[in-house]
Amino acid sequence: MGGLTAYTYFLNNKLTFSGFADFWFEKTHWGTNTTNTVFISEPQLWYNFSKHFSLGGEVEVATNFAPVEGFNVCPTLGAKWNF
Repeated sequence: MGGLTAYTYFLNNKLTFSGFADFWFEKTHWGTNTTNTVFISEPQLWYNFSKHFSLGGEVEVATNFAPVEGFNVCPTLGAKWNF
């Protein structure tokens, strides 16, 4: 149905906020055969040590996404190298 993406810098490009949010309806084909509201968002926050190297992570927030029914939160830490 709809989605949103975001990408912005803070503190003289030392912090980067990025991510997306999607929302849709889908009919389940297992169990009760009802229509579910599906939401998923993965906001990310990165500290940029240089133009190429960053540390940070994301938090996946989802409702009724894939085979998981209900609300789910999955935090992730990471490092990235930008070419």
